[in-house]
Amino acid sequence: MTTSRIRLALVEDHALVRDGLLAVLGQAEDIQIVGTAADGVQAQELCRAEKPEVLLLDLRLPLLDGVSVLEALRKEGTSVRTLLMSSYEGSDMVLRAMRVGARGFVAKNAPASELLSAIRAVHAGALVLPQELQERLIATPPSPDVPTGRELQVLRLVARGLSNSEIGKEMGISAATAKNHIQHIMSKLGAADRTHAVVLSLKQGFLDLD
Repeated sequence: MTTSRIRLALVEDHALVRDGLLAVLGQAEDIQIVGTAADGVQAQELCRAEKPEVLLLDLRLPLLDGVSVLEALRKEGTSVRTLLMSSYEGSDMVLRAMRVGARGFVAKNAPASELLSAIRAVHAGALVLPQELQERLIATPPSPDVPTGRELQVLRLVARGLSNSEIGKEMGISAATAKNHIQHIMSKLGAADRTHAVVLSLKQGFLDLD
């Protein structure tokens, strides 16, 4: 009897890590790699084109982080079970990603057997989370003052030193809209200025510039 393989998409920006993961996943007879992506925009395009069943998603990505990717996919109505990868198990980004639809978490230094088991469990509909993360999810209510994925995209451009006009061109919006985003972010975070907003977002785990 032939069992259909798990259609999996891999999103990881570091080529060496990506190649290592592909080598591990390629040894699993029940997993089919339908594509890879190296940034958040490519991740969205890959999910639209290939419609994977499982998305193995690095949280820290260029252009759009993993949380922003999940927010965008949810708005589009894309159905994919997502397993997060990160070196920062305690990061608030992991909690945010779980709240916008991720189904599990695996540390980047986990053994291959644990990764493969997590993929199969998420594909089967299970929630795969370390006990500590489960407890944090229960104990930490979602905050209405957390910046959205779009706002975090603006903050990343602010951190690069871009002006409102330059942010507008980068994101395809007007300078006035970029300014409104920044003012809204500052209000949410209680920041005194643009730089302070970036610093607060980094400290609170909302933003990662790696």
